[in-house]
Amino acid sequence: MKKLFGLSAGLTLASLVLPVASANNALIFDAEFNRQENWAPTERSQRYPYEGYSGSISNASENKPGKFDFYYFSEVWHPSEYPDSEPVAQITDDYPGSDGNRAFVMFDESQGAPGAWGADSVMTKDLGQEYDELYIETRIKFSPDWVWMDILEGSGQSAMKLLRCRRHSGITTDNRFSFYGEDARSGSPVAIFDLKSWTTSTGNYVRPLVALRGYTDPKHYKTDNDYYHFDGQYDTKIESSVKINGSSASWRDVFLDGQWHNIGMYLKMDSQAGAGDGEIKIYIDGRPVIEADDVPWRRAGDSSITGWNECSVGGNINNVPFDESLRHEQWYAIDTFKVFNGMPNKPTPPTNVKVAD
Repeated sequence: MKKLFGLSAGLTLASLVLPVASANNALIFDAEFNRQENWAPTERSQRYPYEGYSGSISNASENKPGKFDFYYFSEVWHPSEYPDSEPVAQITDDYPGSDGNRAFVMFDESQGAPGAWGADSVMTKDLGQEYDELYIETRIKFSPDWVWMDILEGSGQSAMKLLRCRRHSGITTDNRFSFYGEDARSGSPVAIFDLKSWTTSTGNYVRPLVALRGYTDPKHYKTDNDYYHFDGQYDTKIESSVKINGSSASWRDVFLDGQWHNIGMYLKMDSQAGAGDGEIKIYIDGRPVIEADDVPWRRAGDSSITGWNECSVGGNINNVPFDESLRHEQWYAIDTFKVFNGMPNKPTPPTNVKVAD
């Protein structure tokens, strides 16, 4: 059953609904940005998609960011060619909204065709084994003057990718960044979490959404048995509104206050292949905004798949609010990226709790 929830204003501490801890809740990975050296891509297109890759970037394997294993960065206005521009992504404590904490900072570029995906920044951690239950904890802050194209134009939709977890098998390719065609089966099942800005005649709204793909053996590619997009009986794109006092909240209501906000993604594999009882939950500031407990991650017969083995942070953005000639860049920062084998004992509480009058 899919369940959609919203944030509530005027909360008391006693009224907070926090995720329930589970027995398997060990910390698997902590990016520990504050303990890393400052880092940035040295060229405008730099990627390390698999072990042994050299490609056209000679130092790709030597320039991996922080504690991550694979990365993909692509932009137009890299400072090697545009000295006044910022690298599309950095690990740094020197950015406009810094409070001294080192963070992964994405600089979105207003470039490309409207509706197209622009600058890209993805960092991936190989978890080393498959886990049937995961909780990804992040903390994000947006520039207070962040601009979405749909808000500027008064209608439409803009979106950004933020988190994804996959089960990488290497069956069809070793490339960790193959998301389409037959090669995508090397990375399924997969959960992709996006944040969307949606503007209509009645206002602007924050809409969290998840795109889900099930596991399918590559031999079924382009056949009636291709399960990557499930079987048509499950909506693989779950979307909701963030609500305050029962009403859908805007980006300014939720994210553009210059403060840190907590985002969590919980995943649980189905109890057995074909059971259709897998789970996904999304939390913003400790409150559930998306919850589904009927996800068919694996079809009957795919019992060899036991869980997810890699998680990524970052992604590209569908947003061109200004003409390319202005070379407009805007930032968001993530200072926390942790992966647990289940819900942690002490889930991070909301940062913007308000005591009710």
